[in-house]
Amino acid sequence: MISLINVTKKFDNLEILKNFSIEFKENEITCLFGPSGVGKTTIANVAAGLLLVEGGEIRCAENALYSYVFQEPRLLEWYSVYQNIDFVLKNVYDNEKRVNIINNYINMVELTGYEDYLPKALSGGMCQRVSLARAFAYPSNFLILDEPFKGLDLKLKNEMISMF
Repeated sequence: MISLINVTKKFDNLEILKNFSIEFKENEITCLFGPSGVGKTTIANVAAGLLLVEGGEIRCAENALYSYVFQEPRLLEWYSVYQNIDFVLKNVYDNEKRVNIINNYINMVELTGYEDYLPKALSGGMCQRVSLARAFAYPSNFLILDEPFKGLDLKLKNEMISMF
């Protein structure tokens, strides 16, 4: 479980979160909806431990393992599609299991044939699919998705949503 309790977060003098509380349960879907600029990404970043807060408390389970898909793909530019996914799995699985997992997720996001491509050779939507494959492949118990389907066509977006 990840709990944000009375959290306050500011950027300069702009208070984005004020005494905000929420609880994210393991293996449960929680969606944050709201207009642009209200703090959804800030909440995700605080929950993932990527931002410090000015006040409040953050609690997380000892066994918390996170996967995060950011609004914009954050791929290692010098690594291929395959290597970007393999990067998060090297210390988790043996080689044979990694190969199977990586190929499964590459197929799932419809990038078969692009395994050796670098991110700069891919479209924005394709890079986002690599990010999704990498996050899904990692054995986390908290999957944080910040506008994960940005740049995906409707067919693939619906297929990704159906996985949940």
